[in-house]
Amino acid sequence: MKKLIFVLVVLLIATAGSNSQSFSTKLYLYGGRNSEVYLGCINCERTDTNSIWKIFGRYGNTFSGLSIWSDRDPYGGFEIGYSPFDPIAKYPPMIKDKEGKSYGYLTANYRIENRAESSIARKIVSLKRKAYNEIFWVGGRNSVELNPF
Repeated sequence: MKKLIFVLVVLLIATAGSNSQSFSTKLYLYGGRNSEVYLGCINCERTDTNSIWKIFGRYGNTFSGLSIWSDRDPYGGFEIGYSPFDPIAKYPPMIKDKEGKSYGYLTANYRIENRAESSIARKIVSLKRKAYNEIFWVGGRNSVELNPF
């Protein structure tokens, strides 16, 4: 788990600068069944308090319940219906601007209608998957026990 967090942090820092200027309009994530839970800004500078790229901030921290980077919470796990990384999520986060205009859902679920297809959305979804696969999958086989119980 520590290796996964380390790799995630390295990937986030390496890509945050290039992602922050993708749109001139600030875009925000809203999670939950009705997209009512604020999850941070996806294209703000990484120093911005609301940025999902601020690793010690509320929305970029891997231990925050309001972060898509937290493995243990509804908005960041791989097998939780609210996470952008869950390939079968029913309620992934929605990307909106400050006026509430929707830019689609941030999701790995290809079956979701109105799935965000922007480069930043694809990069975010692939970042965590890549880090997870590098840590836990070696040669096509699971290298660690994922379920400790």
